[in-house]
Amino acid sequence: DSHAAVEITLLDDVETEEAMVFSTSGEYILNLNARTFTSTDPYDVVEVCTGNIDLTIRNGSLIGQGEESYGIYVYRDSANNSSYDDVTITLDGVMLTTKDQGLGVQGLNSNQNLIVRNSSVSAATAIYFPPMSGSLLIENSTITGINNGIVIKGGSLTVRGNTTISASAEPVKQNGPYGGNVDGVGFPQTGAPIYVEGGYDAKGSSDPRPIEVTIENGTFNSVNGDSLLIGFTEAGGSQDVYVQGGSYNKGITNDGASDLIIANAAVSGTVANTGKGTTSISSSTVASVGDGVLYYNSNIAGTEGQS
Repeated sequence: DSHAAVEITLLDDVETEEAMVFSTSGEYILNLNARTFTSTDPYDVVEVCTGNIDLTIRNGSLIGQGEESYGIYVYRDSANNSSYDDVTITLDGVMLTTKDQGLGVQGLNSNQNLIVRNSSVSAATAIYFPPMSGSLLIENSTITGINNGIVIKGGSLTVRGNTTISASAEPVKQNGPYGGNVDGVGFPQTGAPIYVEGGYDAKGSSDPRPIEVTIENGTFNSVNGDSLLIGFTEAGGSQDVYVQGGSYNKGITNDGASDLIIANAAVSGTVANTGKGTTSISSSTVASVGDGVLYYNSNIAGTEGQS
């Protein structure tokens, strides 16, 4: 059957100086078989250098030891100035640990779909997701970052199930959004489990790149920053954030121009609206709210009511 998936099974623990590379379109299953694949390559553990690929990685550990290493990264064909589009990567029962970024895609690619299920990802920034289009699903997983847990600048993010996302760094104030160039504004360091950032254009347009974030459930822990931070987003409905549940140990700040809608959440810090967008709360328990935040049928600082 020409359409059958190619299954690769790890028979023993492996440590290698090279990354694992997928450079041919198709459907693949990488069965880690309860083993560990360790790469000392300076940059990657797993490289995806093709479009039209469906890659599932199951049941084991991936470790990157290079100081600038990415765990799993979908590249772009820069030599031919073309994108690797139509990519789906699923982690199921995987422990991914690396130094720089755990899981990411190149921002000019389209239809990039990442699924993290029953897995853990740990890195300085655990997941970076900036594509023209696509989806990132986190389900029943643990995402641990230092500088950031997840940074999303394009596509959609859905968080559900028994998921915990955390970050620990001291936030560094940005003067503008990250532009993707090493000589421009530096990569964000927000200390936030989830950071939603605008600043990229849509495909073939100067309109803002669409972003949609839906948090259905989960635990979001920050040591020094907000539990959820929004920055440099634009108005118009294409970059809105929907919180439908979850527990947040620190505050939530909307510093962008998009709208933030919070419902059925428990927030131990302040919900603040410091940008040009709107922030509204319903059926939630919140320690305090900043100026301009609207709330309905919620417990604010121990008092039931509405604004």
